[in-house]
Amino acid sequence: GENTVSFMIDEVAGASSYVWSFPAGVSIVSGQNEDSITVNFGKTAVSGNITVYARNSCGSGTASPAFSIDVKPLD
Repeated sequence: GENTVSFMIDEVAGASSYVWSFPAGVSIVSGQNEDSITVNFGKTAVSGNITVYARNSCGSGTASPAFSIDVKPLD
């Protein structure tokens, strides 16, 4: 019943930023590149997976396991 939701992961030692991946229609409204974000599920949002990985000056870490979300239209 909500279209704005927060997600967070445990901080990764040595990380300087985090890269989040979402299904189509989902956008980050606050916390870009952080370990805690708030996203908006727009009217065109679809079900799918969320993943995140940490990165720093040495490169990118391994992506997290996929977290499945099921998007249902608001009535």
